[in-house]
Amino acid sequence: MDTLISISEIKYRWLQKEVSLPKVISRGSKHKMVKLIQEWLCYHGFKTGIDQDFGPATQKLVKKFQEASKLPVTGDVDENTFQFLTTPLLKSLTPIDNVFQSFGEAVEAYAIKHLDLHPIEIGGQNMGPWVRLYMQGYEGKDFPWC
Repeated sequence: MDTLISISEIKYRWLQKEVSLPKVISRGSKHKMVKLIQEWLCYHGFKTGIDQDFGPATQKLVKKFQEASKLPVTGDVDENTFQFLTTPLLKSLTPIDNVFQSFGEAVEAYAIKHLDLHPIEIGGQNMGPWVRLYMQGYEGKDFPWC
């Protein structure tokens, strides 16, 4: 995995919540962290409902994701699995190592970087981690992002 920005380098608390895992999440868990996990599973092509309930279907997809990512297949989401899930967002936040000739070049480089990561809505219109990234932690009908 490329060197990514560390969570401690992320200045905004709302953004730290997107990429920080406070504890191992496993089957039976029901809270917002499960929603994040389900969203990222969907982003990576492991489609599941986003209901904040870590049931057998979510566990099965976590195992498939872990296997595809060559991680230990446990069905639990630990810090390592969560970092692999959120790597696209971490990549989008990692500074580009380049000296730009102009502000315009910098804007273009970052725009291309983000587009290459395919930011999408997940879980409904104006919903998901990419929406929250661009809307400073908010999502939903009152926060059109594109």
